[in-house]
Amino acid sequence: MKVKLLEVRDEGTFIAVFAFEATATVAENEAQRYLLGRSGFGDSRLIMVGKLDGGRGSVTYDPYDWSGSRTMHVAHKYIEENWDALNDGDVVCVEHILGERDAPKISARFP
Repeated sequence: MKVKLLEVRDEGTFIAVFAFEATATVAENEAQRYLLGRSGFGDSRLIMVGKLDGGRGSVTYDPYDWSGSRTMHVAHKYIEENWDALNDGDVVCVEHILGERDAPKISARFP
């Protein structure tokens, strides 16, 4: 499994998230392959996304589970579609993805 920590930004919004990828074909061991396959994720890529907020948030593999949150819905879909190009610390700027900004926001860690 591969884990990435990302920064999701939107208008007035900063959300630290973790995302992990799991597929039976690249599972690290037989137990992972078995459990992913048995859960219906045998040949499909599973991208699980969750908020790093002290355990108060949701974790899901379905971008449509983020009902009522345009930010997390759009960010999750973007993370799935661009998984291979994303690195730890990258900014997922929802406003830029939706064409509301010309350029993505920079990380809040940079003044």
